[in-house]
Amino acid sequence: MTEAKSIMDYASELMDDEPRPSWMYDYHEHTTACEVALTRYQKRSSSKIVREPKTEYERYLSEPHWQTLRLAVLMLSGGKCCRCGDVADDVHHLRYQDEHKRSLRYRERAADVEPVCRECHRRDHDAEQVMKLVRKMTGGVS
Repeated sequence: MTEAKSIMDYASELMDDEPRPSWMYDYHEHTTACEVALTRYQKRSSSKIVREPKTEYERYLSEPHWQTLRLAVLMLSGGKCCRCGDVADDVHHLRYQDEHKRSLRYRERAADVEPVCRECHRRDHDAEQVMKLVRKMTGGVS
């Protein structure tokens, strides 16, 4: 049960973050919803077939730091997508760098990510691809 304890410790740290994201439940007020969500995601992640990560980013996503943060965020959202209220399956990075262009890996805070369902996550990444294409076609002016 050390995994659950480390997730709970991380969740406590996230709840202390300022500013607190609107999607975040207060664990003490919504204990049941948070624990149900945590149990659901722990069962899902233990039954996944894991393939060897190919990129540096994929390796990061497979590391304990990210997996713990991911589970804590999904737990603190009560397992709900912050956009549509459907079941959240993913945690979306809102940004990958800080204001000084330094990577946020290993330094993400709750305000840097959000719980989303697969459909909302897909839409985010589709929109990002369109913006990259527009910037490329316009020479960086968008």
